[in-house]
Amino acid sequence: MKAAGGIFLTVVLLSLWAEQQAVSLQQSEVKAGVCPPARNIKKTPFCDSFCTNDKDCSGNKKCCDDGCDKFCKPPAAEKTGTCPAQPQKTSTEGSGDECTSDSECAGTFKCCPGQSGKACTPPSGEAPGFCPPNVLPPGIGATICIVDCNNCSAEEKCCSMGCTRRCMKTSQDKPGSCPYDPVRCIRAARSTCASDSGCPGDQKCCSHMCGMSCLAVSDKPGSCPNDPIKCVRAGPSTCASDSGCPGDQKCCSYMCGMNCLAVSATKQK
Repeated sequence: MKAAGGIFLTVVLLSLWAEQQAVSLQQSEVKAGVCPPARNIKKTPFCDSFCTNDKDCSGNKKCCDDGCDKFCKPPAAEKTGTCPAQPQKTSTEGSGDECTSDSECAGTFKCCPGQSGKACTPPSGEAPGFCPPNVLPPGIGATICIVDCNNCSAEEKCCSMGCTRRCMKTSQDKPGSCPYDPVRCIRAARSTCASDSGCPGDQKCCSHMCGMSCLAVSDKPGSCPNDPIKCVRAGPSTCASDSGCPGDQKCCSYMCGMNCLAVSATKQK
């Protein structure tokens, strides 16, 4: 009887230990922060899960419920600044939220009420769009650093260019190119963004897994041809990144500016 009782006690202790290990493992897989609230969006007959727990998500992102779907999202956070005056809704048909937390928006953008739901919007007093890349063509050296952003127009932002800062026209798209999406779809999946403004950091809103998702940018393959011109001042530019060039062309340094050129057959050293 004593032997049987000892065996029973051992089994109980082992069961409790295994349960504690499972709980500990589950807790270790939960990242810090809380998920943004689920979006108010049009329901579909399909549900998609792109993650099962936080460990499936890169960086600080968490696996969050979004209606019947599960997506990787940055934890909820509030940014400084105030939302613009709320516009009057014109229609409720097809309405839906693009975001529910400021953390889902690019740069200083905030998640604000819009005409058809919440969307990532520049805070009051800030121009919409993004600065061009902080790139000076080779041979241009900024020896004097100037900050000249006192009279930016409503379409301009104070952007960095080398060590200087100047008023520059913005673009609705972030620099860089979306990675190639090889998936061919038979139905549309739920999207987590509608434009680059709805993606944190340098990520872009790209076609991915039959929907639109925030992804790390990818430059077009190939190398820019060698530019032998030595410049003393910057010339006119026709592009800011590869995404602004047609076909396989890349945005390259040429004639003291940035222009769309055919890629070189060999890599530059």
